[in-house]
Amino acid sequence: MLWFSGIINWIPLTVAVVILLWLLRQDLILGLARKESLRKAIIIVLVVNLLAILFQLGRFYIALKNDPMGVYLLPGKGNNYFFSSSWNLFEPLVLAIAAGALMVLVGLIIGKVSRRPMFLESDFYVFFLTSLIIGYPNFLVLFLGSLLLMIIFKIASQLILKQNQILSRTRIAPFLYSAAILIIILSQFTFYQFFLNRLGII
Repeated sequence: MLWFSGIINWIPLTVAVVILLWLLRQDLILGLARKESLRKAIIIVLVVNLLAILFQLGRFYIALKNDPMGVYLLPGKGNNYFFSSSWNLFEPLVLAIAAGALMVLVGLIIGKVSRRPMFLESDFYVFFLTSLIIGYPNFLVLFLGSLLLMIIFKIASQLILKQNQILSRTRIAPFLYSAAILIIILSQFTFYQFFLNRLGII
């Protein structure tokens, strides 16, 4: 059963990487991913994460129910242990949704302050989706990482391709997808968590 639980825990990340690669391919081929594709991607990520959480919650409930002492920690036994533990499972998803909403808000503010169309409507879906996948506090690294990739690409394009206008306002999405994939990979290593801790992000 432990191996099956391990697979369930990996499913959301695997689905996220597949979706990000699919959208990145769309963006590179078509110029940008369609809004319909982005909406479907957001729904899929939310559903997969909710199902994974519900599985963990059900497994936790069964474990308590089958334990002689655990039955006293179930709902209706005069304590909130089960509900507080349930919140611990849902909290990362709630914070990820909040991070996505915050990224969209920041994008709207930037567009309003600049007084010119900085982003397309589809970009805001990308902001929300990538932040939803990466979650809190990694969405801060997502923002900075995508900017860093944009700068590196801009410099390389000017030095190698001699093109000054290779980046446009509509081309932020590929860097968000790429940064999100890199963060997912790096998150599996201890040094990355140590790095975030040293920066005071976690």
